[in-house]
Amino acid sequence: WEVDPDAWKHGGDPVGAAVERRPGRFARWRQQRQQHRAERAAAAAAALARDVDAALERVSQVGLSGLTAKERLVLEQASKQRRRSG
Repeated sequence: WEVDPDAWKHGGDPVGAAVERRPGRFARWRQQRQQHRAERAAAAAAALARDVDAALERVSQVGLSGLTAKERLVLEQASKQRRRSG
């Protein structure tokens, strides 16, 4: 405390070295939650892309009239997502 006798007033270290703190429990939980949410979104986007590719392959084979209801739904979802994103 000889270097800075008023260090106690502003919570400083007597030597002046900054101590790096680890994020708190809640901050770590939020970060993990955000990471899991991003991973799930990426997995869902990859699954949709696979389904769209399969549906488009089927369109090239049998045409639009030969698609099942599920394949049509996949194409509609992809179309809505494309319209929303840009």
